[in-house]
Amino acid sequence: HILLRKLKMAKKIVVCATQRCGSTMLLEDMRSAKVLGLPEEWFAPWSTAPAETDYAEAMQKVLRNGTGENGVFAIKLMANQLFQVDARLRSVVGEQEGFATNVHRIFSDAVWVRILRRVALAQAMSRVIAQQTKVYHATQNKADTHFAGGVVRGYDASYAGNTKYDFDLLLKQFLKVQLENAAWDNFFQAYEIEPLTLVYEEIAAQAPSEVVAAIAAHAGIDAPTGAYSRKLAKLAGQISAQWREMFYKDLYARKFEV
Repeated sequence: HILLRKLKMAKKIVVCATQRCGSTMLLEDMRSAKVLGLPEEWFAPWSTAPAETDYAEAMQKVLRNGTGENGVFAIKLMANQLFQVDARLRSVVGEQEGFATNVHRIFSDAVWVRILRRVALAQAMSRVIAQQTKVYHATQNKADTHFAGGVVRGYDASYAGNTKYDFDLLLKQFLKVQLENAAWDNFFQAYEIEPLTLVYEEIAAQAPSEVVAAIAAHAGIDAPTGAYSRKLAKLAGQISAQWREMFYKDLYARKFEV
């Protein structure tokens, strides 16, 4: 297949993530480096694509969108997109059965980078707050533009002031975080992949150049020299601290019966 041959010719980086794990910060670092492709959730539009969509053509568009000037392609793939994307790719690589087999086949020679958030409850709270506020990202300065969706220009610490704590919603998202991480665990085990694993809480404290250097080394790409800063602001605040205390109080009161 022409498309598969074209994919084989390009160096590919797949960033494996879960919602609200800090992956957008990681993508900002990669895009700023200008040698690690143009990663984004390029598969996201597939979830609402019409039934007659030509996915070979759609994959060509994904390839174009994610490829930088040096020919390196990069994409972010969320665990909750994995099975739907795999189903769409059947018409591209042929009917394949198994655990996300089509995803693996089309990216069989890719470099895999996984980003995890160590504190699952913090990730769950981030999901619920984002759902309630519709704010998924914020830049540090109002003048800053950004490639990510759901971005508010200029961080305001009071943005989550009208959110409402809900134990059941938090518990649901907490469990979903665990299941999505388990899906990636199973994917890597099934195909004997050893990804570069990055932890959000660690890389958030590092300079972007350090993060880029680690990914570049894993991908066999020369890292750029020089430093650059991040435009995104960290959204966690007092609300998260309050919700954490309330969640564990409720959990103890229920004697961990959920």
